[in-house]
Amino acid sequence: MSNSKPLFKEMYSGTANSRAGNAAVRDWYLKKPVMDSFRAFDMRTQKSLLENAGRLVEENRRLSDENAELVKQTKDKENFFQNVAHDLKSPFAGMLNLAKSLLYEYDKYDDAERKRTLKTVVNRGDSVYALLLNLLEWSRLHHEIALQKEKVDIKLCVDFAFVYYDNNAYAKKIRLVNDIAGAYAFADQKMVSQIIQNLVSNSIKFTPDGGYVKVYASEEGEFIKVIVDDNGKGIKPESIESILSPDRLLTTEGTKGEHGTGLGLKIVMGNVEKLGGKFWIESEGEGKGTKVSFTLPLAKQ
Repeated sequence: MSNSKPLFKEMYSGTANSRAGNAAVRDWYLKKPVMDSFRAFDMRTQKSLLENAGRLVEENRRLSDENAELVKQTKDKENFFQNVAHDLKSPFAGMLNLAKSLLYEYDKYDDAERKRTLKTVVNRGDSVYALLLNLLEWSRLHHEIALQKEKVDIKLCVDFAFVYYDNNAYAKKIRLVNDIAGAYAFADQKMVSQIIQNLVSNSIKFTPDGGYVKVYASEEGEFIKVIVDDNGKGIKPESIESILSPDRLLTTEGTKGEHGTGLGLKIVMGNVEKLGGKFWIESEGEGKGTKVSFTLPLAKQ
């Protein structure tokens, strides 16, 4: 402390009186401890700025990716609802035209033609009703649902689905095979039944006369794997990605012109995910059948 006062005094007087004083101030300012302090401060500042810049770049990239994903989801949902509206419009228009024709030109038809027309109206009505039920279920998937998990007998669920769609299979002479024995999942009974019914219905729809729909299962670690196998129309490999997309619908026709929106599979995928399982589709191409598989947590014995 005793040495610093004369130094400051000398610097001050030197600064005021001459260039030598300025030089003294410069020399003191450039003393190593002071410069080291400033350099360290400068390096820390630069490092902090670089780190902040890096975080800003990363955050900007994240926000950009999220924005792109939101734009894609919005577009997919718009297409989804357009497809649903179209799928509702077409059968309704057909039903109205047939009903009007039968109403205003009733006497021009014989009994056989009237019955055939009424049967077409009923079939299209069933198709629209099924689509509306699927829409309600699809909207329900987007809200929190309390699951009632219990030990579920997969074989009984398949038996029930076969009974439910027996008339559809009989009309096309399709053989239904339940090759499951002793398979149990820990899941929601209603959801599992709905999953299997949707998959069996799809297989019957896309299987030709005289074909088969076979359901079997196997244990894989802590999961039960269920496979719905058919020798139907099959699926193009490039179409599988569209089918599995959450917000895209792939409108198709069954082997007898049955209308398919793909909404049932969206419900299946959502239910399987809620139950903690996985879902996938395998097909070697058109005319080579399809295997639709899903897993569910295995029930403890």
